[in-house]
Amino acid sequence: MELAAQAADEQDPHKLTELVLEIDRLLAEKLDRLNRARIPIKPSE
Repeated sequence: MELAAQAADEQDPHKLTELVLEIDRLLAEKLDRLNRARIPIKPSE
């Protein structure tokens, strides 16, 4: 949330790009963790 607030106020295009890339990376990591938690691991047969 803090990064999103910084991005909303950022005027420098390069800094804004860095913030957006960091937000995207963090969201991708969170999505990956959520997906792994939802998919049950099937035991080997």
